[in-house]
Amino acid sequence: MKDKMEVTAKNTKERIPKMKEGINAVKLIIESLRSKEETLEDEINDTFDQVVAIIEERRTCLLNQLHSRISSTREKLDSQRKDLECKMIEALKLCDSTDKVIKDDNQEELGKTLENGFTWKTPIPVETDYIALAWDALEELKELAGSVGEVITSSCIPSLSSAVGEGLRKACMGKQSLVTLTTRDCTGALTPGPSLPEITCQIEAIGGIEPGTLPRLIQVQVIFVKCGEYDIVYTLPKEGRYRMWIRIYAKDIQDGPFQLTCLPPEDTRRTVRSYSSSLPRQKDGVRVRSRRSTPGGRPLSAHSWNSFGSGKNPVDDDLILVIGSRGRGKGEFTNPQGVAVTSTGEILVCDSNSQCVQVFSTAGALLCRWGVRGRLPGQLQRPTGIAVMKDGNIAVSDYDNRWISVFEPSGKFLSKTGGNKLLGPKGLAVSGTGELIVVDNKASCVHIVQPLGKLFSKFGSRGSGAAQFAGPHYAAVNSHHNIIISDFHNHNIKVFTKDGHFIFSFGRNGEGNGQFNAPTGVAVDAQDNILVADWGNSRIQVFDQYGSFLSFVNTSGCKLYGPQGLALTPDGNIVVADSGNHCVKMYRYLQ
Repeated sequence: MKDKMEVTAKNTKERIPKMKEGINAVKLIIESLRSKEETLEDEINDTFDQVVAIIEERRTCLLNQLHSRISSTREKLDSQRKDLECKMIEALKLCDSTDKVIKDDNQEELGKTLENGFTWKTPIPVETDYIALAWDALEELKELAGSVGEVITSSCIPSLSSAVGEGLRKACMGKQSLVTLTTRDCTGALTPGPSLPEITCQIEAIGGIEPGTLPRLIQVQVIFVKCGEYDIVYTLPKEGRYRMWIRIYAKDIQDGPFQLTCLPPEDTRRTVRSYSSSLPRQKDGVRVRSRRSTPGGRPLSAHSWNSFGSGKNPVDDDLILVIGSRGRGKGEFTNPQGVAVTSTGEILVCDSNSQCVQVFSTAGALLCRWGVRGRLPGQLQRPTGIAVMKDGNIAVSDYDNRWISVFEPSGKFLSKTGGNKLLGPKGLAVSGTGELIVVDNKASCVHIVQPLGKLFSKFGSRGSGAAQFAGPHYAAVNSHHNIIISDFHNHNIKVFTKDGHFIFSFGRNGEGNGQFNAPTGVAVDAQDNILVADWGNSRIQVFDQYGSFLSFVNTSGCKLYGPQGLALTPDGNIVVADSGNHCVKMYRYLQ
């Protein structure tokens, strides 16, 4: 009995290190869950902030349509009313003269009166008062809103998940091959797997193939079949030996990696399951995500198609650097909006959803970050525009607080202006004489503010007329002191004198050269050429000072998604807030 107890105690002691490892693993998972909860909470808030912003934009658009159409109808009716009033005055005069002719019994004059007068018909209004709202997509929107987003969890353990199928051993050159993956929990039971982006397959040539003879990409598709089961379909371009990694959460599954042989077409004796070339697709609840694999590297996301075995982008564009990524940490962004550049080249960025301003060097290094969320003076609620003033201080437009805050370059609050006068300030610019140009997006007008902070004048109103705006966004000032405004919902750029008198406009809605789909950021180069961020078309266009189209900035290799603010660096490069990609980009610009 004693010997048996000693053996049991010894075995138990030997297991204690493993138990400690298990406890540590559980602690790490708990800590990871806590961190992911915070991250995903931020993601949910950010996503719904964007949805709310889209709905707000639509509300503004509908209000603009309402005001514009009412205004147009009223103008026609007012014109008809004035015309009818004039005719009525003429009729009354005619009646008076007729009474006089009848009283004088002047038969000749009476004949002329009968010939010239009393021929008017009852006037019909040129317009009606009918105006209504059509909410065709409202029910669909409500239904969609109830299904937006889903929280997905999985008990899948990569090391217990397995793959089967002939595609693990061999494939036929140019033909689709199939591997079936099953996901399992800690007990080995079949369990729902994670979302498709967490399941990757990477294939690399390991023998019998010269790397330079392969095409750039190997197509791999991961297909959800049913709960706990996935098909991995791939096509190899050349015979030889390959190694395959199947990973869940970036961890190898059971028995991985796998080695397989690709045979020439005539050696194939088995027909593999065929999939349509139209993949990826979605049908009958089957979700498909297309993946590509590169030798010696990690699988690429659907948004980063890259050259085979190369870390460089194959498309030659004008990109110099990318600053930041999505997040709320230092150097990260959640919906960057306005940008400005100091005389020494420092880049200032308004991070709208993180309620702060971040400052970077010309090389993209974070120098400082300042701003506190709130509705008190010196705090930021929704910073959207930014400008460097003549004295070097920084002006920031706060859309939700409805004022302009002025800070020292270090971020120390100095003053605010515009309270009770602004409805939703966005873009800022500084004139050659130091006045601050404030674009009031919500009020569809522009304010000119004196250097000391007093509102000096304003111009513009809501509408689609020459000197009117529909949700203006940003401003710039050229060497002639003319003010350039991007008119978001009217899809054009408008140019005014320094006093706010309309000069001309250019652009219309469309995708062609010189056309816009909701223009946002504007900037002016040393030759007074006008650069415009075309938000809906995700591009930057260049025009001369008279509005004639010149060219595009080449962003094809690192595409924009919903660009907002624009600024030029002292050496002539372009800085743009790429709001949809949650970063700031710098491109070369040849003047």
